Amino acid sequence: MLLACLLAAVQPAAGALAYRQACVDAGTDAVVLNVAAHPDDEAARTLVYLRRTLGVRTVALFTTCGEGGQNAVGRDIGAALAKRRVLETLAAARHTDTEVRWLRFPDFGFSKSLSETLRVWGADRLRDAMLAAVYEIRPDVVFTNHDTERGHGHHRASAWAIEQALAIYAARTGHVVPLYQRPANDEEPASLTIDVSRFDPVAGLTFARQAHLGLLEHESQGPWPPHDPAQVRPERWKRVPIGREASSNGTPDDPLRALPSLFRDPACAPALARLGIDGGEVEAALATLREDRPRAEHLATARDVLLRLRAASQRVLPDDPPRLRTALQRRIEALERVWLHGHGASVEAFVTRTRMPVFGRATMRIAVHCADRDAVRDLSVTWQGLTARPAAEGPLGELVREIEFHLLPPGVGSEREFDPVTGQRVLRPRVEFTLAGIPLVVTPEVRVLGVPEVELSWDRDVCVLPRSGTGVQRLLSVDVEYHGDGETPATLAVAAPPGALVELRPAALAVSPERRKGRALVKLTVPEVAALGTAELVARCAGYEARLPVRVVDVALPANLRVGLVRGPDDTLLRALQDLGIAHEELDERALAARELGEFTTVVLDMRTGHLRPDLRDHRDRILEFCRQGGRVVAFYHKPNEWNERPGRPVLAPFALEVGNDRVCEEDAPVTVLVPEHPLLRVPHRITDEDFAGWVQERGLNFPSKWGPEWTPLLRMADEGEDPLDGALLVARDGRGEFVYCALALYRQWRIGHQGALRLLVNLLTP
Repeated sequence: MLLACLLAAVQPAAGALAYRQACVDAGTDAVVLNVAAHPDDEAARTLVYLRRTLGVRTVALFTTCGEGGQNAVGRDIGAALAKRRVLETLAAARHTDTEVRWLRFPDFGFSKSLSETLRVWGADRLRDAMLAAVYEIRPDVVFTNHDTERGHGHHRASAWAIEQALAIYAARTGHVVPLYQRPANDEEPASLTIDVSRFDPVAGLTFARQAHLGLLEHESQGPWPPHDPAQVRPERWKRVPIGREASSNGTPDDPLRALPSLFRDPACAPALARLGIDGGEVEAALATLREDRPRAEHLATARDVLLRLRAASQRVLPDDPPRLRTALQRRIEALERVWLHGHGASVEAFVTRTRMPVFGRATMRIAVHCADRDAVRDLSVTWQGLTARPAAEGPLGELVREIEFHLLPPGVGSEREFDPVTGQRVLRPRVEFTLAGIPLVVTPEVRVLGVPEVELSWDRDVCVLPRSGTGVQRLLSVDVEYHGDGETPATLAVAAPPGALVELRPAALAVSPERRKGRALVKLTVPEVAALGTAELVARCAGYEARLPVRVVDVALPANLRVGLVRGPDDTLLRALQDLGIAHEELDERALAARELGEFTTVVLDMRTGHLRPDLRDHRDRILEFCRQGGRVVAFYHKPNEWNERPGRPVLAPFALEVGNDRVCEEDAPVTVLVPEHPLLRVPHRITDEDFAGWVQERGLNFPSKWGPEWTPLLRMADEGEDPLDGALLVARDGRGEFVYCALALYRQWRIGHQGALRLLVNLLTP
């Protein structure tokens, strides 16, 4: 079973760091695996410590791509969020020099139990996928931040799967791979402690700081606190027994003190003897690369061992232990890097286009940099069977080769490494040359995003129109981007559904290699909305199209509504207001400071504005005064650190209200209306069970956990088998106005044009 995986761009920087890392790498062929459920769940501090100090190969294996999570910096959810989080993870892995792989199980949102996750993913399928990963990676030690008893169901299932996989692996191979998890608390003893606060003199940063730089790459999961060296604590790990493993099996509590080595492996000893390799002698020689010696002595050692191991690798037999070939190759690759960087050399590859369609044409440039240019001889580059052009000397003395190439379809030829989530292709040209008499082959990595010849995208997921509208007009927009090589301009066209008219501005938007990008405003006119049936707008260009559903909803709109919107990271609420035709104004920092709030009927604090708009605290008193004078303030869900009161930062609400981590994950969980006659639930729409039918992913998240007596809870709900929660929708009277806090996941419902969620939105906005 092949893993659906894409390796991170593990390319250590040239220079001192790369040379030092190569010297460390040559001393081991051990592999450490880190299992994580979602991007940003990786044990980055431990990984970077092990990678930099011991030279082990580190691999992070993610069960999902994180598409069911929240997005702190934009509107992407679902597949678009998965793409973003994969790219963030690859960027983070460059700070820890860790390979990244994926099992690609669906992230269906927060899960509260192991049983639910195993039911959705399939226990056998998950176990088998994890086992296949273990066989492919063949780790010597495994770490995971997760366990089967605590936290997110995805976390528990990932921990369950690696425990099951390692038990089966041990039973089949007789090899017990140590598994380490986090202790439940500080009181629980740890069998392994790693001091990540130590300073790495080559990188010039502590190991914890390097990991934190990687964490910051996970922007969509932020905001992250700044790095505080005073708060860095040792990483504590406990040993988890696997299968029939007993304490007397001879495996030390600290496996890092005696990592497995090819040259000490009894199973490989006969083969090494046949190959003429004295394991103890070679290992002792490689250990000297870590010593403080003149570089010339290191290079002499590396040359001697490299030539011996290369010769031996040519005589490995198919029946030799599997570890022999892979471990030998890892030692050889490390020694080649010692030779390369020890001579002040590096190889880089660039492409003239990083986004291109299948069969699109681009130029790849390969540059070999070397402190001693004359040490490089016989440079050649192979890619897709193409021959490099004659050598040219670059402005800084580097040697350059260029190849014109076409991007092949996924899975064809040399471009088999393809990520279906991001659309990225990994290109690895074969660069051959002789450096100071030693032949080397380097495969630098270039990433190209495979895209259609024409990309079309609407500015929203759905266009919603109230059924009662007549002569309705809406302004939408569609973006078009051309990636092709043809010279003939491609013109955008938009088809309207029957019973509607569209007008493009500009009327004829054309894209070509001379103008790659364009945006057109689409004026949609619907004389009688009620006459529309199932409808959609279709944008077309050069045979490509993008469809925008048009949903007609039964929503009544009070004539006097005027909304002041303080936006969060997502624009879904803004689009809903536009589509429903509700008068609104965005309150950015300047507008919030200058506008007279009394001109609005309602002020809305969109979800998670607390971290995106720190200026909100400056205007808290004005917002609450607006409420007391008869306005309505509506706040949508926040995370605890974005909302809760702390020194110097009061809560935005007029009365005590503390946000917690409770949520209702079952999108069809029963909803009980606690105060059926409350105006918020009957004006202008009477909210019924029908309005909560057909929701997606979840009911709500980060419900308030504590609130003062001034608040009235209006809804009650719970996941199956759990105590009911009353914090989904709270309202409090303040003076002549009302303050509403809504923890429902309405934005996901508005994205699909859910009628009930839109009816509830209008009620929330109507004072």
